[in-house]
Amino acid sequence: MTTITRIMELEVATLDGLRRDSSQEGYRFIKRLCDEWASGTNRFSAPGEALFLATAGEEAVVAHAREHFTPLRVRTESAGDFYAARGFRRDDSDTEATHVLQFTNAA
Repeated sequence: MTTITRIMELEVATLDGLRRDSSQEGYRFIKRLCDEWASGTNRFSAPGEALFLATAGEEAVVAHAREHFTPLRVRTESAGDFYAARGFRRDDSDTEATHVLQFTNAA
């Protein structure tokens, strides 16, 4: 079963293992998430922003996003390959996003 939870408060210390592992694999986005959350730079609290945790299956996250976004836009400095492998395309037309997933049959 997949559970999707919107994160309103984040205990960054709980992500230490994931942060370490992702950094070793060359992905900086978990470290950036933790650093920016801890400093208050980004808490995903602006209009149109949200942070979600999926405990299993990324397909459920995309299905949930499909109900709320057309298209789904993300911003990353180091995880472009991760998103491209999941169907996102590079988009340089938006200063707030780097990749976009266009839903062809959005709800």
